[in-house]
Amino acid sequence: MEIAAYLRVSTADQQTANQLLAITKHCEAQGMTLGKIYQDQGISGAKHSRPALDELKADIESGKVKGLIVYRLDRLARSTSHLIEMLEILKDKEIKFISDWSIQDIA
Repeated sequence: MEIAAYLRVSTADQQTANQLLAITKHCEAQGMTLGKIYQDQGISGAKHSRPALDELKADIESGKVKGLIVYRLDRLARSTSHLIEMLEILKDKEIKFISDWSIQDIA
């Protein structure tokens, strides 16, 4: 299965390399192909609108995304309401979702 990844860091001086490494290792271990990587650099997770997240949502709506992996839930959303909104979108479109509890064991 090909799976998209969403990466985010809050400040411009932070890097997403550790997130990508853990996600890549997890995908390899599970026999999944890592597809498109959506990445927001230096953008707070409290913002509902972020360039890469908005692109991801559009690709989900158009059926381009079949699976999504994030390093940790707080990379996707910082508030419970935003997380629930994102999870509902994924559920409605039957998108496989993978997050931190399965990834960090491999990192």
